[in-house]
Amino acid sequence: QRHLGGDPEAIGTTVLLDGAAHTVVGVLPRQFRFPFEQVEVLAAWAPLAEQVADRGAKARYLRVVARLAEGSNLASARAEMAAIAARIAAEHAASNRGYDVNVMPLPELFVADVRPALLTLLAAVGAVALIACANISNLLLARGVTRRREIALRLALGATGGRIARLLLAESLLLGLAGGAAGLLLAVPAVKPLARVIPNLNLPLPGLDSVQVDYRVVGFTLALSLAAALVVWVAPLIQTLRPDLHGDLKEGARGGGGDFLGRRLRALLVLSEVALAVMLAVAAGLVARSFRWLSNADPGFQVENALTARVTLPAARYPRDKRPEFLRRLAVRLAELPGVRGVAAANYVPLDGLWGVVRFRIEGRIEDDGEWLTANDMVVTPTYFQVMGIPLLQGRYFAAGDNEGAPRVAVVNQALAQRLWKGQDPAGARLRLDGEGPEAQPLTVIGVVGNVRHFDVGAEAPGELYRCHPQAPPVSMAVIVRTAGPPSGLAGAVREAVRDIDPQLATYNIQTLGEVADKSLWATRLSVTLFSLFSALALFLAALGVYGVSSYAVAQRSREIGLRLALGASPARIAGLVTGRGVALAASGAAAGLVGAHALGRLLAAVLPGVRPFDPLVYGGSAALLLAVACAANLMPALRAARVDPAEALRHE
Repeated sequence: QRHLGGDPEAIGTTVLLDGAAHTVVGVLPRQFRFPFEQVEVLAAWAPLAEQVADRGAKARYLRVVARLAEGSNLASARAEMAAIAARIAAEHAASNRGYDVNVMPLPELFVADVRPALLTLLAAVGAVALIACANISNLLLARGVTRRREIALRLALGATGGRIARLLLAESLLLGLAGGAAGLLLAVPAVKPLARVIPNLNLPLPGLDSVQVDYRVVGFTLALSLAAALVVWVAPLIQTLRPDLHGDLKEGARGGGGDFLGRRLRALLVLSEVALAVMLAVAAGLVARSFRWLSNADPGFQVENALTARVTLPAARYPRDKRPEFLRRLAVRLAELPGVRGVAAANYVPLDGLWGVVRFRIEGRIEDDGEWLTANDMVVTPTYFQVMGIPLLQGRYFAAGDNEGAPRVAVVNQALAQRLWKGQDPAGARLRLDGEGPEAQPLTVIGVVGNVRHFDVGAEAPGELYRCHPQAPPVSMAVIVRTAGPPSGLAGAVREAVRDIDPQLATYNIQTLGEVADKSLWATRLSVTLFSLFSALALFLAALGVYGVSSYAVAQRSREIGLRLALGASPARIAGLVTGRGVALAASGAAAGLVGAHALGRLLAAVLPGVRPFDPLVYGGSAALLLAVACAANLMPALRAARVDPAEALRHE
């Protein structure tokens, strides 16, 4: 559509990819999405002879996808591939020892990064659903008090307990199914707007554009509605299991009261609502703490005022010896732009989700059983450390003289130096890389730099081995441009600079380092958003529960309140009595919630960086917020109780 104009005769068209002619043989459906990254062109891969013969670490870059044969399953595939890997490792011990095959279902690979966030969403939804069920159960209990005479009459006329239970179940099912249907009607128009909003939050959820309300969603909603109906049926059922026909008929004739069991059940339901709300509030606070810690954590490089853009040089037009010259020319062009303070390039940008591994041995050191050492592989230009703001700890940085003809050099980070040299100065150590023959010149370590949290700002920095770009130039590099201020509007200038040098090259993945770092926090940001929304909803529902119980208690105890006022109690005292009981109930629920939140906090502390199992500020703040909400929820019932007319209340009773 974009390049060939949607021409139905596009099949057979010749297009140039990296300067090589390719014939279009097919067009994929519009809805096709490549699983791992943005891909618009798929080309047939014919490996070169040297690629087939290469058994070094640099040949380990392919993703392999297989369709299980008929009658096979995942377990048999894993066993078969493990046997193949063991055989290859035995035949090629030098290159394949220590490598195995990890066979996993493709859908698991898609959702591996988002599963924790989605499970968090499911848990939060479940907690809010339970609170809503408790609220409805409370309403049904209150309604059941007014129906006690009706139920007593039914029982007196011969109805069995099972018949009454089925009646209550039918009413609960009607409520549950009606609520589920209403939820579906609201969800259908909300799905597409939500799918458009989430990408703006930098939340890379796979398959989001294809999310829709289908038969599976309808089935899940039906099951959830039925489960909710069963939950809200339990409390009214318990209330009817202990009938007192004589008392209920007399009480009903007087206008209704409230039994001890019903009051206990209502209090227990409100207590559970408050406890769940406190647990959600604590979870939201802890996740927010972790997000704040991650946002303020030092990634090991300067994030502000830097732009990155990736350029890939076609191997056919840019053999190994021409790649350094291209980057030098590009750096000169970019350095002339207004506001640019420095230009560098690297094969991978920290926190962008891409990395490579290099295997090596330390010359002169005998390794046990010939095992290879591994490190994160970084190929950078000489100015990389200064532009990125990575400090030098020992030795020296790369210099302009470390070019193609100079002795090969390397820089290691502090984590790798500590792991391999135990705090000693590694300067002068000679490293031999996997895949290079004995005639290849080893790399000499010339310096140690600070750690960079390459994968995750909340994880420990990996060991990294830096090589100088002119001595090991890959075809694809990310250019980093450091500016004096925000690099807004610089993207077009970077594209133009690349186009001026080679009009056939494309510049892509243009983003600021701040955007790269921000995207790396998407999972935590999603958890913060979800927990905040659902904890706010839980607090609202808990407040409704407290309000409902207090209002119902005032209505049922109007005669008692009238007597108290007639005997001299002040309206303020009555209001304080109602508020005190409501707040005491909320405080009991908050205490139970804090106990549950402590167990939840220990679980979250194990998976969230920067979080302590017990954070007094978060725990205390959540409980205080809940109590404040409970006081507000009790305000209207307390004022209503204070305005009761003693004469009217006693006359009514």
